[in-house]
Amino acid sequence: MSTVKFEFTKEQAEDLNQARAEFHHAYGVAMAQWGGVERGLYLWFVHATQMKEKVARAVLYSARSFNARAEMLQAVIDQAAHLAPERLDFIQKALGRAWGYSSFRNRMAHGEPMMNILDIRGQPRKVSWAIAQGKARDGSTDISIEDLETAHRNFY
Repeated sequence: MSTVKFEFTKEQAEDLNQARAEFHHAYGVAMAQWGGVERGLYLWFVHATQMKEKVARAVLYSARSFNARAEMLQAVIDQAAHLAPERLDFIQKALGRAWGYSSFRNRMAHGEPMMNILDIRGQPRKVSWAIAQGKARDGSTDISIEDLETAHRNFY
């Protein structure tokens, strides 16, 4: 097996560390914002069911997946005649958006952070990070820092 060896100057190593830090920051912020989406679903579940918070938490989080929790909230929305129609409409639209983002969140959470080095003779070496997907390692489904930043804005 051949080994690829990259030699970095001190400045390039600092750039490498900076790129890694920026990636992990963007990843962390996006994941934290997704946590806020899930917390919102929980609060709407409490509001719509009128359960005590402790009971609502036990019920909603007994489902291990986002889809199962979202389906529980959907079932409650469908039966929550005590809520104003505009409130139900808001919750329904927000739930729809969250469902739309859930596949991206899964790719983000279950992908593999990977460093990419672009080394073209005569040009400065470029280092970037992305979340690669195990099934399709052709780069077409990679999640870039820009994608993570967009996600955290959308999740907010």
